[in-house]
Amino acid sequence: MELAAAMLRDEPGRTLAEVATAVGYSDEFAFAAAFRREVGTPPGAYRTAGPPPAHRRPAPPARHPASPHPRRRGGEL
Repeated sequence: MELAAAMLRDEPGRTLAEVATAVGYSDEFAFAAAFRREVGTPPGAYRTAGPPPAHRRPAPPARHPASPHPRRRGGEL
């Protein structure tokens, strides 16, 4: 499905039937069902919106500024 996803993303002029045939499916409906099952979104939606969030690279963690209040150590008042 990685090849199919790349074709959908990089070759928008290809029909779903052409992509399905290129990756070994004789039926575009069977391809669409398998693509949705594996990738999590239908191939047409993948083409227009890109990969779903689970397939995207995660954002780097946010940096939090140091707290303006020092922490108290145990037993100190």
